[in-house]
Amino acid sequence: MADFHATQTDNTSVGDSIISLWNEQTLFEADYELVCDQFATKKSGVGGIMYFPRFALMTPTTTALTDSVDLAATEVTDSAVSITSTEYGRSVTYNLKAEVQSGRVNLAVAKIIGSDMGASQDKIAMTRLEAFSTTVIYPNAATSAATTGSGDVLDKTFAGRLYNKLSRANIPGAVDGVYAGIAHEDQLYDLRNDAGSGAWTEVSQYSSLVPVLRNEVGMFQGIRWFRSKNVTVTADSNGTIDTYKVNVLGANALGKFTNVEPHVVISGPFDALLRFYNFGWLGIFEYAVVDTSCMVQGITASSVGAN
Repeated sequence: MADFHATQTDNTSVGDSIISLWNEQTLFEADYELVCDQFATKKSGVGGIMYFPRFALMTPTTTALTDSVDLAATEVTDSAVSITSTEYGRSVTYNLKAEVQSGRVNLAVAKIIGSDMGASQDKIAMTRLEAFSTTVIYPNAATSAATTGSGDVLDKTFAGRLYNKLSRANIPGAVDGVYAGIAHEDQLYDLRNDAGSGAWTEVSQYSSLVPVLRNEVGMFQGIRWFRSKNVTVTADSNGTIDTYKVNVLGANALGKFTNVEPHVVISGPFDALLRFYNFGWLGIFEYAVVDTSCMVQGITASSVGAN
């Protein structure tokens, strides 16, 4: 579960049981929406900036040590990426008076706010990933989104190329030693259809020792695949052909710095007749790509997209 916490005003007009119910419903909905957050290297603290280190892998040593000769130290190549926290949030004004008096609680608003709290975080993280431009590849003969044809989809060949870009550089996996691929449902449709019998592993076929993560749909070509509704669909990249970005992550590709965890806020009433409450969420955090060598991005069309 996500590390959320709840905050609310102590107002006798809203009973503790109602506050508890709203908080529970909101946090449940928010947790379900978080996809990218599962693969982020997380740090929290005070101050507006946090530094995330990144290290270059060492070349394997093949020289034997010499008796009576001290070993010379090897220099570690490191650098750091700074992430500046940002304040995010949303609120709605809601009339609770009638519901409080009748003993009923409308959970629809709590579900909507909760979904927004999770989806907003996922969209922010996805936006940072999709802005990545260090290693971007295309299927078949395509060289850009503008040259992507209707047949340039996420298939087993292209999935293998995405895996190869990270594996050949000895990049460690993002989750349990395996790379994480985040794609649109249209792209995953093509990948499943091209995977072939027995090649695509459904989450129901995982070993009991392998936990299924949020929005995980299966494993194929050395990548655990995740569905996100926040993947951007770019309309008419090449004529009428829409394109999609797919991001494959290794360890330390994405970072998240948090000053204040996203949390529920219930405030009010502040109006003259004490009729209206504000219900929403607030957080101070930010995502960023940390190690550009630990990520690869692909741009594809889809057979079920607009072509």
